[in-house]
Amino acid sequence: MDNDRVLRGYRMMRALETIRAGMADIVALAVSLALSVSICTGLLYFGKSLWWVYVQTPVGQQFLRMFSKDASELFQLYDHNLYRLALAVHWFVVRAALLVGIMSQAAFLTSEFYDNTEGLRRFGFCLAPFIAFGTWHVHTTMYLGWFTSSVLVAVASLLVLDPAMRVASRLLPDGILLRIPLCFWHECRRLLTAMRRFPTSSRCPFTECHQR
Repeated sequence: MDNDRVLRGYRMMRALETIRAGMADIVALAVSLALSVSICTGLLYFGKSLWWVYVQTPVGQQFLRMFSKDASELFQLYDHNLYRLALAVHWFVVRAALLVGIMSQAAFLTSEFYDNTEGLRRFGFCLAPFIAFGTWHVHTTMYLGWFTSSVLVAVASLLVLDPAMRVASRLLPDGILLRIPLCFWHECRRLLTAMRRFPTSSRCPFTECHQR
């Protein structure tokens, strides 16, 4: 009886620790997201102020005449609501990061290629491909320039990807996509082995003993 109480208390403590850790990861993701949105919005407004100062100079006027297409793209960019633009970019980055984290966690990739790597290796295996794909997506769907898309996605990825991966690791057991087929295969083998050991005779041994 005492052992059952101890076991129940231990399981309850483990469950509370898991919930507490999950809530801490969610809070960390929310804080990182708010910080990243603030930084990107500040960068956009800072670039807008520099652009308006630049176009007032003689060099800026010459740039407008020589590179009218690039200038029109910049004017269109800074005519947007920059805060909403930063939110749209981060909304995509968060969804993509959670999706990548869940898929990686389910396929044993998080523990192999993310948790066990640091520095340049983590950047090369995880961050660089994610930033490249995010830059391409933002450039093609939001019609931003390559430089603007890469800066926004890079800032968002550096601040949001790691907390999102940690939240995703709390949602699923590690390698669940591989464990389910393996467990199914082991159960099938166990069932086949049991069927082979089962006597082929239709007579029940208990009935024979009773008749004797």
